[in-house]
Amino acid sequence: MAKMGRPTKLTPEMQDAICDHLRNGATLEVASQAEGIAKVTLWNWRKAAGEGVEPFAEFLNSVECARSAFETNTLRRLAELDAGEVDHKFAHSLVKSLTWLL
Repeated sequence: MAKMGRPTKLTPEMQDAICDHLRNGATLEVASQAEGIAKVTLWNWRKAAGEGVEPFAEFLNSVECARSAFETNTLRRLAELDAGEVDHKFAHSLVKSLTWLL
């Protein structure tokens, strides 16, 4: 018999909203809280994702893609500041140092 419980708050719209925050540089906790998701709920989603349960596994994959998009876009913007003088190794290390935010 399937486990009965209340429906998940993780809808495609919620996933998109959280990932939009991430693409703009928010942490996962801040993005989730901005959308009304409690830390314990986020923790449960991550646990379920680790067990391969859908839609949570897809959510975690989307989170990683959004984080990568933020990093890539940040590097591109830094490079565009002054294409002739930007030290790309420095820019990359700067972005990596910002990953504590993620």
